[in-house]
Amino acid sequence: LFPWFVLLVFLLALWMTWAGVEAQRPALVNIGVASAAAVVLIQYFSWSLRLLDRSLAFILGGLVLIALAVWIEKQRRRLLARIG
Repeated sequence: LFPWFVLLVFLLALWMTWAGVEAQRPALVNIGVASAAAVVLIQYFSWSLRLLDRSLAFILGGLVLIALAVWIEKQRRRLLARIG
């Protein structure tokens, strides 16, 4: 049941981002993107603590997290540029 809850919270964050773009409200875009990023960060630490004994998985997860953060920031800037 918990994975469905995490997915629901992530989808709500994406919906808030989309609603912010549609309403041309930069604050909603920022909150939505930050919420989605927070869900990803929380899940990363949740999984990596279980996989800590496998250091390669921890290192790869960190690299994915960094790449995801860069991509999220680019998307946020692109969405805000669309607004105005």
